[in-house]
Amino acid sequence: MSYVAAMTEFQPLTTPAVRLSALRLSFGAHLAVDDVSLDILPGDFVAILGPSGCGKTTLLRLLGGFLTPDQGTIEIDGADVTSQGPERRPTNTVFQGYGLFPHMTVRQNVSYGLKIAGRSTPAEIRDQVDQALGLVRMNDFAERNSRALSGGQQQRVALARALVMRPHVLLLDESLAALDLKLRHQMQDELRRIHREIGGTFVFVTHDQNEAFFLANKVAVMNKGRIEQFAAPSDIYHRPSTRFVATFVGEANVIEGRRENGTVMIGDGQFLASSGPDGPVEIMIRPEDIRLGKDVSGAAMTLRATLIDQVFQGSFLKLTFAGESGRHYVATLNDEPRGTARALGEKLDLSWDIGRMRVFDKGAA
Repeated sequence: MSYVAAMTEFQPLTTPAVRLSALRLSFGAHLAVDDVSLDILPGDFVAILGPSGCGKTTLLRLLGGFLTPDQGTIEIDGADVTSQGPERRPTNTVFQGYGLFPHMTVRQNVSYGLKIAGRSTPAEIRDQVDQALGLVRMNDFAERNSRALSGGQQQRVALARALVMRPHVLLLDESLAALDLKLRHQMQDELRRIHREIGGTFVFVTHDQNEAFFLANKVAVMNKGRIEQFAAPSDIYHRPSTRFVATFVGEANVIEGRRENGTVMIGDGQFLASSGPDGPVEIMIRPEDIRLGKDVSGAAMTLRATLIDQVFQGSFLKLTFAGESGRHYVATLNDEPRGTARALGEKLDLSWDIGRMRVFDKGAA
């Protein structure tokens, strides 16, 4: 069986490749993973995104079998693997540190797991290693010692070593973090290509939002051990379900307002209908959704503010404003005439479409 065929032998799409149910894990008094439930479909490329200490690496280690949950279950391809160690699970993990054997060649590193497993003949091992090295474009380096490789090449070998075991789920623990920016972007392209070629299920932990959006078709945003939102990258960015997601992902303007009898008011009486309890609210709007000038169409809201800074950033102009409350707001404009500059201290109307914003009760997570 070819490498790609073996990687794509999954259960029907109705059966999740991974199902996490009510997972909980504490380290002493610290609750690292708090009631996490998640379904990952075969062929998904899922990024687990969040700040340091949010529990994303702990969640990946639970999935890989390196940790055992205090409660909850882990299923892979419909089978309960909660009590199984990593050596018995159909997963493989690529760690940030690569972990290559320095005294071995590239081929020896990649073939090591197959030899330990003892399920293949020497000829089969050679064929499988050649296929894995071909996927990561390292065939020409097969006989080179791993110590003579660059960081990017070592990353490719670590990836090949995981892929050669034909895991149903490939786990990547911030595995591009040690690379410089150019190599990191190259490896992101390579990961996307490999995922397209083999059609496997990838779960990738990262704190880099751009990386998560570039690689994944679904993103799980974690905070304090919980998953705040699990959705497509565009939904995470444009339709955040919590205030934390809105402000953690990308840049967001937060405007204070108040809801009374289903009406949200800001500034001098601008309002919109909104369901929810009476009280203070916060309106989130992305910088690129703000326009300069008052909109009288009735489908937009307007706020008066003073320009306090402007920075040319190549493809767009970044403007910073101070509102009457003293809070700062940012607008990014990519359609301004080249070289346009406005006078600092100028008072301008900022407007945005109602459909582009999100309203959160103040004090909500």
